[in-house]
Amino acid sequence: MAEHEWTTEQTAFLDWYAQPRASRDEWMKTQVDFGTQNAVPVATLQYWRRQKWFKSALSGYLDELNVSPERIQEVVDAMFEAAKEGDTKAASLYLQYVDRLKPRETKIIIEDKRVEELSEGQLLAIVSGESAAEALA
Repeated sequence: MAEHEWTTEQTAFLDWYAQPRASRDEWMKTQVDFGTQNAVPVATLQYWRRQKWFKSALSGYLDELNVSPERIQEVVDAMFEAAKEGDTKAASLYLQYVDRLKPRETKIIIEDKRVEELSEGQLLAIVSGESAAEALA
């Protein structure tokens, strides 16, 4: 099956439709508004929304939009501000998020040998990230 050829109006509708209602322009909040402003009948907009090509593009667009670093940072900033105002749930969530970003300490456990008994090659292998079992083999 051939890939869908997008018109300018369809692309504009996808961009508009993917935006949350609260962030849409005041003069173009509804599909009726969009259709009127862009000379596209509402029935056509509804038809486009039911098409597989539109649903697929919308899904990809929303996935990309929802994981954008800018949006994540806005949420983190909002959690921080709420935490500063005394919201303990926001403080807890913010601290959990920050804790996820901290580098984790790596512990090396060497069984059956004292460090003094290891060769220089074995020590270098362990420090470079090989497991102790691989280094000692």
